[in-house]
Amino acid sequence: MNGEKLKLSKSKDAFEVAKKYIPDGVNSSYRSAVVWKPYPIFINHSVGSRIYDVDGNEYIDYFMGYGALILGHSHPAIINSLTEQIKKGYFFGLPHELSAEVAKKIVEGVPCADMVRFGTTGSECVQAAIRLARAYTGKNKIVKFEGHYHGWHDYIAVSIHPPIKCAGLESSPTPVPASPGIPRNLLENIIVLPWNNIEVLEKCLERHSHEIAAVIAEPLMCNSGCIPPITGYLETLRKLTREHDVLLIFDEVITGFRLAFGGAQEYFNVTPDLAVFGKALGGGLPVAAFAGKKEVMQLLEDAKVIHSGTYNANPLSMAAANAALTLYQSEGGEIYKRLFKIGEKLIEGLRNAIEDTKVNAIVQGMGPVFQIFFTKRGVITNYREACAANQDQYELFHKELLKHGILIHPSMFERIAPSAVHTDEEADRTIQCFYEALRYVRAQQ
Repeated sequence: MNGEKLKLSKSKDAFEVAKKYIPDGVNSSYRSAVVWKPYPIFINHSVGSRIYDVDGNEYIDYFMGYGALILGHSHPAIINSLTEQIKKGYFFGLPHELSAEVAKKIVEGVPCADMVRFGTTGSECVQAAIRLARAYTGKNKIVKFEGHYHGWHDYIAVSIHPPIKCAGLESSPTPVPASPGIPRNLLENIIVLPWNNIEVLEKCLERHSHEIAAVIAEPLMCNSGCIPPITGYLETLRKLTREHDVLLIFDEVITGFRLAFGGAQEYFNVTPDLAVFGKALGGGLPVAAFAGKKEVMQLLEDAKVIHSGTYNANPLSMAAANAALTLYQSEGGEIYKRLFKIGEKLIEGLRNAIEDTKVNAIVQGMGPVFQIFFTKRGVITNYREACAANQDQYELFHKELLKHGILIHPSMFERIAPSAVHTDEEADRTIQCFYEALRYVRAQQ
């Protein structure tokens, strides 16, 4: 593909068939035609840094399974680990030694992790972490930040991407359910704050700490584009929560094992009380975990606090996680050096392309995860500033990149997530395509 019209007729046909049996033709709202306009791309196979759709189109993939695939698609070590485990058994429903082996790796590498429990999805592990925080503190309210995403379950699916007209004041956001079907009485236990506003955070904890069990946050905001914490914000967040006897939960479903083996808490040197992991943990297999201080996690012993799941620590997911974590740690963390190097090269190339084409846009983030916003602002620090960026121009950019064989997510509220297997040659080609796509966006202004 060199910018010609993209042929997706087989994806369209597959989508029409799927809609006969599956609501909206997809199994996640974020894969729907509302997001992937006019219909989602259906994938046939993938390997390394490349993904291939049912129409035979080949893409250099920077979507990477929402960031799960640090090692790229179909990594041989993960395939081998899965193959060996299948021979032993692919489901037990009972404890097995491999889960402790994987947990040990996490405990040894993640700053907050004295103990670990496994689940299947990030959503359910966030729910477990919130339950633990409430049980440990004896308090009910949870503070979350506007624009942060912590899963789709009722207890925290609030003010994810709320319409601004419904969201109240920026300094005191109104909790907005993310979906019909979420009981409004649940909002009584959610306090929504603006991200990166220390003054509002401090006042909230001073007034309400007696009823707040925990503050939950993406330490690097990755679900409204890529919005880093301002200097000192995470340190202040940690200090204030500790002073007010409020637990701090980091949602590291995206940043865990991507920014560093120890996640964002290692990268930013700020240690929470609890943390949730997913995506990169399994190298592409469905697995999640929550980890934290021993005195909090021990509430799970003797079923004092209930956490269960038929497929928790499934042998195949554990085999994949074990292989992935082993590779992340190999050769002194060489994978992270590669991941940052290739990502920073793409960021620099994209920034140069923005400057040269004179398009109003900025790039935010760091090598392993970043995003482009079409805006005249010099920096975006919270959800409302991100909302003001031009989504239409971002969609044009996305579609033009697709025509050139480059795959990123079609929403500016997602992120670009390179892998450690992307090559310098692929980065060079991608940067050339950035130029072409930005010229196209400029021409449509």
